[in-house]
Amino acid sequence: MTMNKVNDEFKDDGRTVADMDIPGMPWYAGPNDRLGDRPKAKRNSLVEERIVLTKGEKRAIYKGIIAAILPLVLAFAVGYFFIFLFLDKVWLS
Repeated sequence: MTMNKVNDEFKDDGRTVADMDIPGMPWYAGPNDRLGDRPKAKRNSLVEERIVLTKGEKRAIYKGIIAAILPLVLAFAVGYFFIFLFLDKVWLS
């Protein structure tokens, strides 16, 4: 069984198969927008302003992090405890 080989040269017709411009990324300027045309102050406008949090908001964030992570940490600690207990009392005795 032979396969027919087609030796056509690739011809670029200019179509876009997948657009790789991602809005919000630093290199994305948008349609009809050139970085060189903008003033220097607006070139860095893609970087958002820093968020200032109060002490209460920071404390609430820390409490939320602890509440989310603590059950997982405790589960691993209890699991390790029972593994070492099993190794000490059953496996190594």
